[in-house]
Amino acid sequence: MRLFRLDYQSLWYDELHSIIPTAPGNTVASIIEYCKKDQPPAFFLLLHGWFQVFPYNDYSGRLLSVILGIGGIIAIFFLGKEIKNSTVGIAASAITTFNWFHINYSQELRFYTLLFLLTVLSFWFFIRAYKQSTFLHFFLYSVCSVALIYTHYYAMVVLASQLIIFIGLLIFFDKRGIKMIVLAILSGILICVAFIPWMPTVLADNNYSSFWIAMPKLYFPAVYLYVYLGKDPYYGIVVLVLGILLISYAIQLYKQTVTTSEEKTAKKSIFILFLWIILSYLIPFLYSVLALPMLHERYTIISLPALFIAFGWGWSLIENMNIRRFVPISIFLSTIINLLFFNQHYSRIYKMQLRELSQEVININRATHSNPLIYSTGAWYFNYYFNLLQPDTLVRDINGINLEQNMANADSIWVLEAAALDQIDEINKTYIEKHFVPRKEISLFQTSAVLYERVLASSK
Repeated sequence: MRLFRLDYQSLWYDELHSIIPTAPGNTVASIIEYCKKDQPPAFFLLLHGWFQVFPYNDYSGRLLSVILGIGGIIAIFFLGKEIKNSTVGIAASAITTFNWFHINYSQELRFYTLLFLLTVLSFWFFIRAYKQSTFLHFFLYSVCSVALIYTHYYAMVVLASQLIIFIGLLIFFDKRGIKMIVLAILSGILICVAFIPWMPTVLADNNYSSFWIAMPKLYFPAVYLYVYLGKDPYYGIVVLVLGILLISYAIQLYKQTVTTSEEKTAKKSIFILFLWIILSYLIPFLYSVLALPMLHERYTIISLPALFIAFGWGWSLIENMNIRRFVPISIFLSTIINLLFFNQHYSRIYKMQLRELSQEVININRATHSNPLIYSTGAWYFNYYFNLLQPDTLVRDINGINLEQNMANADSIWVLEAAALDQIDEINKTYIEKHFVPRKEISLFQTSAVLYERVLASSK
């Protein structure tokens, strides 16, 4: 499901922001410098190392995301088993496997599947460290958390949630020994010290007064859940029922007097799970309201492991075995039908066709044996594909130059455009309209190209 038609869609802007800076010929220093304007460098350096071994192209880059996504499927089994049991672990793993949101980002050349995987591993070792209080588990937790915080800034939400959960566990459940407290403090210090080199970048980012993300509505969790499930209404109803089952179980568990060790463990696990879900949404929501909007559904992939485990736990509470068997079968069928026919994940173009537009321009130039100059306000993006498809062709930036000087001898030019790119500045736009006429136009999904020919003096 993750490998099928992996390169069917062209890379879009965000993916090009992953692959262009990590080209095999680029230096580590240049990648780190670029990351100061994007996200921390862990994924970018991993991708750069990947391209030292595997081909530098769309399919190869996305294949890394697929592998990381599969790693998340495996890892969430162990986390689910740690929180409850292997049945819940298998259920959470199955939900992850067939989840549209996870499939979608497993086929995108960005850091989201790595963020999901490291969030799962961080919480897995967090829980194991709390239970067993060994140096090894605290060390592994620290390593995973450092990798996590160097992958995406939302890792701060994960770590803040873990700190609050840890304090809550100490207050409401266990009075632990000094050894665990010391190991926890040392683990926190290690994570903070490891992140010191990137702190100047974080502090510089705090100077931003605006961002492209809109202010979240109060009902955003419902919208996000709808998106997570691929906008599948049947799946949405099922997971709501599973969530209600778990909430009902939790209420009963907290009302009664807990006697067995199994019930005590379940109580702590529910505390961890519910706080993880609540805090992973509440912290970025409060920051968005009080400071700068930062809440977006793809960033909340840090919440998905907890949700999937919660749904899996709710499923395990179904007592009627026929219903229990029916639920995963029906979800699987609904997901497949949604992917293939309603969502049309594998057949519908939903990413801008930068690759296809570049290929069309090259094909026309070859057919007409011409080599017009090519301009765009998104030259940085288009040059990735032109370098792959026809390395001797260069797309020039149309803004910031004097076209009258640069195109004095040009008989024809291409102008390439794509959604959300800057507009051509008025001076250059006026020059093109005065001296050129459009002869051929190409229009693809969220992209377009126009071939202009110079107006001859005799025809003016």
